[in-house]
Amino acid sequence: MLMHILLSAAAIALSDPPREPVQGATGGTQPAARKKLAPGDQAPPMSVDFWAKGDELSEFETGKAYVIEFWATWSPPCKKAIGTLNGLAKKYPEIRIAGIAASEKAPDKDKEDFRLATVNGFVKERGDGIAYSIGYDGDETMNRTWMEPAGQSGIPTVFVVDGKGRVVWIGSPTHGLDEVLAKVALGTYDVEKMKQVLELKQKATDKLEHGEFEEGILILDRAFKLDPSNTAAVVLKFNTLLMKIKSPARASAFGRECVDGSLKNDEAALEQIMRSIVMTPGLESRDFALAAKAGERAAELAGTPSPKLLEILANAYRGSGDKAKSIATLQKAIAASDGTMKEVLTDTLEAWKKDAEAK
Repeated sequence: MLMHILLSAAAIALSDPPREPVQGATGGTQPAARKKLAPGDQAPPMSVDFWAKGDELSEFETGKAYVIEFWATWSPPCKKAIGTLNGLAKKYPEIRIAGIAASEKAPDKDKEDFRLATVNGFVKERGDGIAYSIGYDGDETMNRTWMEPAGQSGIPTVFVVDGKGRVVWIGSPTHGLDEVLAKVALGTYDVEKMKQVLELKQKATDKLEHGEFEEGILILDRAFKLDPSNTAAVVLKFNTLLMKIKSPARASAFGRECVDGSLKNDEAALEQIMRSIVMTPGLESRDFALAAKAGERAAELAGTPSPKLLEILANAYRGSGDKAKSIATLQKAIAASDGTMKEVLTDTLEAWKKDAEAK
C-alpha cells in the first residue's frame, strides 16, 4: 500500500510533498475524450468568479509569465505554501502569481455565499500576509479545465505559464518552483527537457509497479540528472531501496549522501526521508541516526517546525537511544500543538519520562 501511494504521487513530477486530495465538480474523473494537459501545451482559459485580492486576471499577456496556484482555505499544505509564494512574489516581481480557490467546501455544496465568504474572510484576516492575487472559482470550472486534464488530484498545485501562453511546469509550490521561475525569468527554461523528464517518469513508474526495482532506480537516476530540481526522484529511489528492495545498508548510504547533498535545502524531501525511516511498518532495521539528521535539517529550514515534524524527530532521537533529546523535542511538539494531538503527545511524554526514570 505504501509503495502504491508513492507511485501515485509520482503522476506528474515524480511525486511531490504531501498534498491534500481534492475532487473537482465532476468527481475527479477525467472523461476519456478530454484532451490532456501537459508541459508545452497552451494554457486553458482563466475562469474566475470573484477576485478577493489583487488585480483581475482574465487572459495571459504575450511576453509575461504567470504562476497559477490551485489551493483551498481548509488545506494545511496550502496554508504553509503561502509563505513560499510570498517569497517568490517578492523575488520575481515580473512574474504574476494568482492563487485560485476552486475546491472550497461548505455544509451544503450549493451554498455559494458560504464558500465565497470563507475565501474572503481568509484573505481579509491575513491582509498583507498574502502578497499575490487570490481568485474564487465557485463552479470549479478551472478544476475541470486545468487540474483534471493534467492528472492532478491534490492541492496545492501550481502551473507555470510562460510568455507564449504555454504551460511549462506543473508541480508543488514548495518543491522545485523557485528553480523553475529563475529560468523562466531569464528565458532559459527548457520545456522540451521537462517533456523528457515526464517520459522517464512514466518509464520509472511502470518498472516500479511491475517489480523491476533496479531498472526503475536507474531511470530515476537519469530523470534526476536531467532535472536536479526534481528531488522527489531522489526520495522515491530512497524509499524503493528501503521498502521494496529491502536493503537497509544501500538505503542508508544513499540517504546520507542525499541529506548532505541533493536534499540539503529541501525541507519537504528531508522530512519524507525521516518519515520513511521512522514510520514505515515492518522494516527489519531503521537508521534512526540518519532520520534524526534529516529531521534536524528539515526543522532548521522550516524555522518554525510543525508539531508533527517535531513528534517524528523525537521518535528518531528515541530510536537512536538519545532519551534526553527525545523528551526535549517532544516537549517542543506539545508546546506547538493543541487539541487532541496535544493530549496524545502529553500522554506519550509521561510514558517516556517514566521509562527514563525506571532505567
